[in-house]
Amino acid sequence: MWDELGLAETWENIIGIERVVEPHYDEDGQLQSFGFETTIGGRPYRGSARVSERVEGEKLAWSIQSPDVTGAIEVDLADHDDGTLITIALTLTMEGFLAAMFFPMVIQALGRGFPEAVEDFAASFSE
Repeated sequence: MWDELGLAETWENIIGIERVVEPHYDEDGQLQSFGFETTIGGRPYRGSARVSERVEGEKLAWSIQSPDVTGAIEVDLADHDDGTLITIALTLTMEGFLAAMFFPMVIQALGRGFPEAVEDFAASFSE
């Protein structure tokens, strides 16, 4: 599971990222950053994600930036019974006047889709 978190295509399964573009890997082959594309409220967005914290086998956190949104995605892994407990946290901050006006719509859309996206994300590791 940990190795899959280091693949660019894995992040296309999490809400807010429809397509990963321009992944960058370090000399050890670890994913360090990527660009992404998404659509919010019918409007296309491009952004970027960079590793902000990596604890081998336990935690991978990304800082996210786009013209209107900054934030973070954090994935924590922990042994649990006969499997792995996956905890995912998404934090967003809207930047600018127009972004603030659309923030309630964005939160509503994320709230509707986030639980399903997390389940799909976790299920992708067991296939």
